[in-house]
Amino acid sequence: MKAKYFFIIAFFLGQLNFSFGQIDSTRFFKTKEGALIYDPYYVVGTEYSWDGETKNGYAEGEGTCRFLMENEEIGSLTGMFSKGLATGECDFVDKLKEEEIKCNYTNGRMLGIGTLKTSYSDRYTGELRDLTMHGVGKLVYSRGSVFEGTFRCGDYWTGTHLNLDDKKSFIYRQENVDSIPRYSKYSPSLNQEVTEYFDEEWNRCRKNEATYYRKITYSKPNTPLGEIKEFYISGHIFSKYFASYIDYNDSYMSFYGPGPMTIYHENGYVSSNQYYNYKGLPDGTYLSYHENGKLETKCYYSNGQLSDHRLDYNDKGVLTDYAYYENGNIKDGKYFSIVEDLWVANYIEDFEYHYDFWKPREENTYTQITESDGFFVALPEEGIYFKTKEYSVDKELQFQFISQISTLKKDFKKDAYVGFIFDYKNDDNYAYVYIDAKLKAHFTKYINGKGYKFADDFQLKLTPEEKKSGVLKFFFFINFYYEGITFYINSQEVHFVKKWEWLGNEYGAMAYGNIAFEIDNIRTKEFYNPETSQKFTEYLEKNVLNDDYSDEDAGYDGNGTGFFISNDGYLVTNYHVVEDAKVIDVQLTVNGKIEKYSADVVVSDKINDLAILKITDKDFKMDKAVPFGLQFGSEDVGSEVFTMGYPLANVMGNEIKFTDGKISSKSGINGDIRMYQISTPIQPGNSGGPLFNAAGNVVGIVSATLNKENYDSENVNYALKSNILKNLIDSAPEKINIKESSEGNKSAVSEKIKTYESFIPMILIKQ
Repeated sequence: MKAKYFFIIAFFLGQLNFSFGQIDSTRFFKTKEGALIYDPYYVVGTEYSWDGETKNGYAEGEGTCRFLMENEEIGSLTGMFSKGLATGECDFVDKLKEEEIKCNYTNGRMLGIGTLKTSYSDRYTGELRDLTMHGVGKLVYSRGSVFEGTFRCGDYWTGTHLNLDDKKSFIYRQENVDSIPRYSKYSPSLNQEVTEYFDEEWNRCRKNEATYYRKITYSKPNTPLGEIKEFYISGHIFSKYFASYIDYNDSYMSFYGPGPMTIYHENGYVSSNQYYNYKGLPDGTYLSYHENGKLETKCYYSNGQLSDHRLDYNDKGVLTDYAYYENGNIKDGKYFSIVEDLWVANYIEDFEYHYDFWKPREENTYTQITESDGFFVALPEEGIYFKTKEYSVDKELQFQFISQISTLKKDFKKDAYVGFIFDYKNDDNYAYVYIDAKLKAHFTKYINGKGYKFADDFQLKLTPEEKKSGVLKFFFFINFYYEGITFYINSQEVHFVKKWEWLGNEYGAMAYGNIAFEIDNIRTKEFYNPETSQKFTEYLEKNVLNDDYSDEDAGYDGNGTGFFISNDGYLVTNYHVVEDAKVIDVQLTVNGKIEKYSADVVVSDKINDLAILKITDKDFKMDKAVPFGLQFGSEDVGSEVFTMGYPLANVMGNEIKFTDGKISSKSGINGDIRMYQISTPIQPGNSGGPLFNAAGNVVGIVSATLNKENYDSENVNYALKSNILKNLIDSAPEKINIKESSEGNKSAVSEKIKTYESFIPMILIKQ
């Protein structure tokens, strides 16, 4: 929950799910001019500006919506808008990707045949879905070559490639093939459930050949209706997910989302949980589990990119690996693993991410990233490749430098050589190990421009496999251990020295002559000693894991209140309580004992400030039914109401607090009909709590208090009417079995408080 309350004026959008069809009411955003714009592709931090007319609070007619980030325009959408929704052919400009897309919009989403043009003058014509090339199309590259076929999430997938010499090649799932497989024709019945069968590679097949089968209903060709369920042939559930596009012939062409995906082991345990956004990209927390139900991986995706902490566990529940990601890349390139109870810091060079760095200066040298993510170089006659990069290692620890370089024996011409550079400071001070065409290893060190051998030459021998395949792999391995420095090539110890006089901190690869080679990898390993390992473990426990720490030690960033609406662990709170939360814990009192459980957001409504959560802990169980119901009718002015919650918990403690009052008005600020104005006193921490009527049914959700400094007011508070909540419940991915209002609980308020307390938890969040 935010440190202060800010009252946000919003419009009533709860009914849009019904009147507009596939419209997500949480994706309407107010522009700087006050018009509501629908943006299913919203990214946190985006603001909007509308250049056009406004009707009934919505962008209307022809105009341009501009997307802003930190007051800088990052894109725009020009076309016709109806009730805030882009409709018909529109022009979308992405200034970050430097792309322009012209395509049809339906219900505010890009869907149809259109064109995409890049800053490099590449031009695509074909199917577009949610801001990306997906489906059948044709891409003409700026250099003149052409790919025609199917595209998957923005990349070419299956089809034919025509180069500048009119030479045709065939691509199948991004692999070069002699010919593209022929598909059998398939045309399922629409608007009725069908069963489809697949082999172990998810190719469509007959029932008697199947490993999996799918239950699906198509509303129109390639367009599924509702949740899709897939099963092992044994009948056990395999997966449940949502998709906006299903290819009849290629299961890899599915366009997932928006919504959650759950995959199961055949024994019934969950294998993984992930949410996909409107762009078909993973978004939010990802959890995977071993077959015994133990957590395997926990990480976080932001718009398709790994972000924040990643934790990996073995099947006994013991942490084995840790990494921190920023924008899809490991911070500093290092991930951490445990070996025999001690931590190891690992670095693996990402050649694709650093491609421009590793390219040589010479224009006539060919380079590319290989399928195995290595870096391939083809040198011309008397060509030279010499490239180094600084790698951060703690030289007070034991550590290793590792690199592997491959080439073909037939390409290893006379006078050519390849090697590994280390301890590079400048062109006059460095060391290297290189191998010539006679497979002899040489060891040279330069100090102030003068070179000398620091070890004798070593003759390598071809293995039987290398003789047969003709592929040479040179594995360079240097151990910097306390007892001395050992050099290995292809697992053979070739040199040992007690001490090494350091020159620099850069490492890399080198080659000379008319040779083609691949740098398969460059890696480092740092071995933490017991003291350093213990400090690193303590850091993770306190700042990442937080399993064994008190609330104060765990460092929660805020708290709010929630209330259960079903016996399956679903509960309600305000959106602003959990907004931007990376960790959500639910704390409640059961029989006088405080229990804490993890929870995830199931569905949210930013405009109406509502969120539905679900307990994710497997050991959570409700022993009693939710004692109160939800009342969706309206309460009269003057009706008595009360609330329970956790105001100012850091000051007033974790015990639940009761306050009562009356309905002051059936509308909120500026006549907002979604709200009740109530005299019930509330404080920060009450947000998301239930507002009960005298009969003990929930009639509202405590939401906000009027800012005293801005409005010079006292005890002017608001609660969202519970009928707004009904729309969000109905839009949840899974059916939520709620208890609606009954005749009510006729017991005294004091008895209601005792009964209700266990069903009104504190919501704790970390950002």
